[in-house]
Amino acid sequence: MVSSSILPELPVSLVDRYHGNTPFIITPSLAAPVEFWARIYGVYSSDQVVIHDMEDLSIVYKVLDFSDLNKKDISDAEKKSIRESTVNQAMSEIKSGLDPVLANRLRSQTGMKNRFEEGVRHSGRYIPIFEKIMILHGMPPEISRLPFVESLFNEKAFSKVAAGGLWQFMADSAKKFMTVNSLVDERYDPLIACHGAAKLLKHNYDLLGTWPLAINAYNSGPGNLMKAMNALGTKDIAKIINGYRGGSYAFASRNFYPSFLAAIHVYENRKKYFGNITLDPLMTFDMAELPTTMSFPEIAYLSQTSLNELKSLNPAFNPNVIRGAYSLPPGSQVRVPQGSLNIFAARFLDFKASPEAPDLHIVDSGETYESIAQSYGVSHQDLEHINNLGPSLRDGLVIQIPPTNSLVKREK
Repeated sequence: MVSSSILPELPVSLVDRYHGNTPFIITPSLAAPVEFWARIYGVYSSDQVVIHDMEDLSIVYKVLDFSDLNKKDISDAEKKSIRESTVNQAMSEIKSGLDPVLANRLRSQTGMKNRFEEGVRHSGRYIPIFEKIMILHGMPPEISRLPFVESLFNEKAFSKVAAGGLWQFMADSAKKFMTVNSLVDERYDPLIACHGAAKLLKHNYDLLGTWPLAINAYNSGPGNLMKAMNALGTKDIAKIINGYRGGSYAFASRNFYPSFLAAIHVYENRKKYFGNITLDPLMTFDMAELPTTMSFPEIAYLSQTSLNELKSLNPAFNPNVIRGAYSLPPGSQVRVPQGSLNIFAARFLDFKASPEAPDLHIVDSGETYESIAQSYGVSHQDLEHINNLGPSLRDGLVIQIPPTNSLVKREK
């Protein structure tokens, strides 16, 4: 057996890390599970598998390292097979030396340091906005770190139980707070889903009375926590985690709140864990209210931006909507690149004044003014002049096609 006392030390102590008032404190009774998850997030990579006791996370029996295996020139399927076989063999060997009770508590956990580091990097796009949303809803700003546990800040995350998006909403639950249908799925819009998560967490808090319980209920549902509170006669999250074993309140539910505390700890001390890490730029945008029925290609054209950029800013929309198969009704609000509202307004006046809607083209990868002009039978000089976008085109840009066989008036 290997105990946590001889495991690699964490770069930063788990205690005395907060300044100011916060409901999310690592108490001595939660130190072992939080320390375990801090190692999973910040010490062990996906090349390593930790074999441990699932009840007492301070007990770690073995750490398997597959770094050399991943360097071998064999298929991913072969690597996976060897890895699984090695883990199973190690667990069988450990079980053979344990009494039946401890043997049944054996579990393996893959490290996540590299994935968590990428999540930290990508979180720069959202966390300052999430903090403001949480404060707007009267909630602790630290809850903005919850997506580390849910999705590692992956906007496209989709779980085996069909939870979707950065905040991992199930479709039925999401419909209480946002739009989910065949054309729009706001679970995949991190900002809209953040508002939904805040409302759900506030509901949990009103039912349960503490933020730690509200966080835990985000995973297990408030019903499990209410049963635990009644069974043990306490609202102490540590006593519930360590002492309640009812219903579906199993390993994942018991470890959700310690994982959250560990995620906060590793994020706040990211330079100690990951070195001089650079965060992605903060998501910035302007909000355009559509004055008339309009498609995304038309919005891209008026904003002088690409469909790729609009998709990045408005990820809830189905790809068919983005490509223009459906239009948005007047009054719809769409995010456009920051600083493009004036361009949008000015170009809309010409757009509206035109007797016919302009013929628009969505640029595909590798296309040039010359190749597009040839396919439409127009002059590439006229095409370049009327769009005024510079000499090169990027994938997803929406450009106007001048009338066939007519010259565009050019200023001398």
